[in-house]
Amino acid sequence: MPSRDKIERQKTDRCFGCGQQNPDGLRLRFRIDGERVRAEFTPSPAHEGYPGYLHGGITCALLDEAMGWAAYHLASGALAATGRLQIKFRRPLLIDEPLTVEASITRRSTRYLWTEATVKRKDGRLAAEATAIMSISDGE
Repeated sequence: MPSRDKIERQKTDRCFGCGQQNPDGLRLRFRIDGERVRAEFTPSPAHEGYPGYLHGGITCALLDEAMGWAAYHLASGALAATGRLQIKFRRPLLIDEPLTVEASITRRSTRYLWTEATVKRKDGRLAAEATAIMSISDGE
């Protein structure tokens, strides 16, 4: 049985953020765009907080997932866990309005990755932004 104290590569497609086999997940599909990863997402009524608006926790999940993908795909397959996450909410996100989430790595060390992410509305206006420090798994 894998240790719960380290991150290990898993053969699963049930991740809440990107798993295509998770019926309750976000099913994000990220692509690499230069030094960033990017995904599009359209919130449904199942993601609603206040009527007509995306729940803030889902916004957090979008940003965290994007930064995890940046860590993995832009840092040569680094398996990393979020150690600290800071989010600024700028404007509301609407249900049924397409949005874009992007993330990149801003700094690296042997044990940590510093990442940043944004969520933008259909009109390109910034709705939320985040920074995170990701701890790279040492595999022990």
